Amino acid sequence: MLPPGHAAVGYLAFSLCRRAWHRDVPTDSSMVWLLFATQLPDLIDKPLAWSLGVLPTGRSLGHSVVFALPLVLLVEFWFRRRNRPADGDGFAVGYFSHLFADSAFALRGGAEWITFLVWPLLASPEYGSRPSIWPPAVYFSSIELAVGAVVAALWIADGMPGLGYVRAIRGRLRKDQQN
Repeated sequence: MLPPGHAAVGYLAFSLCRRAWHRDVPTDSSMVWLLFATQLPDLIDKPLAWSLGVLPTGRSLGHSVVFALPLVLLVEFWFRRRNRPADGDGFAVGYFSHLFADSAFALRGGAEWITFLVWPLLASPEYGSRPSIWPPAVYFSSIELAVGAVVAALWIADGMPGLGYVRAIRGRLRKDQQN
């Protein structure tokens, strides 16, 4: 799954969780942590496997529940100590939604393709070669585009959380340029 897909799946899961458990919507700051966490497993594994050759595959350490669970618990604890539980929840949902999405796609090939979830207890599956991400159009099916449209509509209905954070940063940058 490409980064926009992980972001969409993470946002859908987080928005629905916030509505169900807290009867509210994601906050600006929780969106930052959600989006970061939806990308983090790939930001850990891909460079370490493909560029540095330290990991066996692009789905190993960062995609392993053995690594993810302690990391998420530590981040949740850190945010709760600072009275920012929504940010920790955003990180947790974002990270685990990434693992769920990759597992769902991998299961189409059979259960042996999800052994990355317990790496290093089991070996990660061997992939033929590093996948090409060009042209991107070949990776977007009509179903994925429809899901993207639904998630965009949900984001708008939620009040476009995260946009306030972007506007604040842009305002600070403009202020710094004027001084």
